[in-house]
Amino acid sequence: MVEATGRLGLAVSDITVEGRETTDRETILAALAARPGTPILAVSPKRAKQQLESLPWVRTAAIERRLPGTLYVRLVERKPLALWQHGGKIELIDRVGAVIPVARLDRFAKLPMVVGEGAASHAAELLDMLASEPDLAARVTAAIRVGDRRWNLRIDNAIDVLLPADDTGGGVGATRPPRPVERPRAAGRADHRYSAP
Repeated sequence: MVEATGRLGLAVSDITVEGRETTDRETILAALAARPGTPILAVSPKRAKQQLESLPWVRTAAIERRLPGTLYVRLVERKPLALWQHGGKIELIDRVGAVIPVARLDRFAKLPMVVGEGAASHAAELLDMLASEPDLAARVTAAIRVGDRRWNLRIDNAIDVLLPADDTGGGVGATRPPRPVERPRAAGRADHRYSAP
């Protein structure tokens, strides 16, 4: 019966994809199991949604059949947030800390590096905090998660800034010098975990 509907004109003639930035077209078509000429009623939006959301870059997908012949696909792709170093490997993560499996990381080398167990799931909140201090953020070469409760910031690959476990913004803001300073010449450490009495 589905084949008969295709012969009556209810066949895929157009596939419109919105929101695609990274996922290639052929991968999307394979997940949809549809090409021009496929009976449109043979395409299961539920199955296509599951297939698309199993792709590495796709966070969410919505599929509609718009009769007589258009398949409309709306994708929300994952946005790379940071590189995550843990367990002897480096992986790309998105805002929620989910790993985005990619074969090569070289095109993401300019992203911030977060290090340690638990760093992925807390990276977004730290990077949001650092965004309020762009001069400082530009100098952070790595953020190391300590005991899954606080961060050490490596500045210019030379200074470690130890942030408090319960940072309400003071720890990051307190690392900003009151006036411009020269880049450090020697390694150092600034402990912001304890406030003065």
